[in-house]
Amino acid sequence: MATRLVRRSHGQARREIILPTGAPSPASMDQIVVAGDITGDGKTDFFARVGTPL
Repeated sequence: MATRLVRRSHGQARREIILPTGAPSPASMDQIVVAGDITGDGKTDFFARVGTPL
């Protein structure tokens, strides 16, 4: 089952992010960054940072 994460940032519109099964818990995410369409599928891609950097 996918997880739905809804974020609102600095007064901007809501963005619903559907996380795939097995994704880390949204509570463990330190940062979410919009990266544009990296994969070429016509959808906006996001990167999330989880845990301590190496």
